[in-house]
Amino acid sequence: MSEKICGIYQFQSKIKPERIYIGSSTDIKSRRRQHFYDLRHDKHHNPILQHHFNKYGEFDMGFFIVEQFSFISKEHILEREKYYLNTLNPWFNVLRETCNTRLGIPHTPEVCRKMSEFRKGKPSCKKGIKTGFVPKSAFPKGHIPWSKGKVATPETIERLRNSHLGKPGARLGCHLTEEQKENLRQKNIGKKRSQETKDKVRKKNIMAFFERVYSEDGDKRCAHCEEYFGLNYFINNNRTYDGLHYYCNKCRKQTKKESKIRNRKYGRNI
Repeated sequence: MSEKICGIYQFQSKIKPERIYIGSSTDIKSRRRQHFYDLRHDKHHNPILQHHFNKYGEFDMGFFIVEQFSFISKEHILEREKYYLNTLNPWFNVLRETCNTRLGIPHTPEVCRKMSEFRKGKPSCKKGIKTGFVPKSAFPKGHIPWSKGKVATPETIERLRNSHLGKPGARLGCHLTEEQKENLRQKNIGKKRSQETKDKVRKKNIMAFFERVYSEDGDKRCAHCEEYFGLNYFINNNRTYDGLHYYCNKCRKQTKKESKIRNRKYGRNI
């Protein structure tokens, strides 16, 4: 994880360089993301900056770090911000004087509890809003995404994989519409898996089977009673990955007997 950058930052218009915005943060990278998120969704707290963004687009907004320093106290950050506000006289800043903020002051447990009780039962203010959605109008014509053509290194892929282990999928609980299902079906008609893909899937399934069924001592788990037994408690079965039956001998005989009784009851041919 990258370190947080504490200091003073600046927005500057490329078309009109005299127009700048000064701000401060204990985490400039996160603050920059929040600025652009609000601007793209037309809900920035600064109406002047929002109007300029809507008129000239995101491409016009340059972002720079004016001063970087280690966090000492909120008073120190506000003092440095006030210095640049008075020195540069930024055009975008609505308030030229820094005001009292809660920067660096966490809420007490009692306040957090009251805030939680106040919000219970009330709908979220972001309900119905697509998260992560950025309209095309926020980008200039011919804009090329920064990630286009870039390939993640094996170390990055492994780090991302480890960060998602044990977490539920992003679409957990989401269901495809009938239209989406039909589009996927039409898209996959006529497609066939290559032999290499089939071998990979089979190898993955075999490894998952042995991890799920076998213990560290080499005993096999019965799929019926879910208890572990030695391999001599299972008969041969050529249809399974390990060549042994899913059920132990005791469960296999029991289920076979129950099946016969059930067939006699409903008059089925045995």
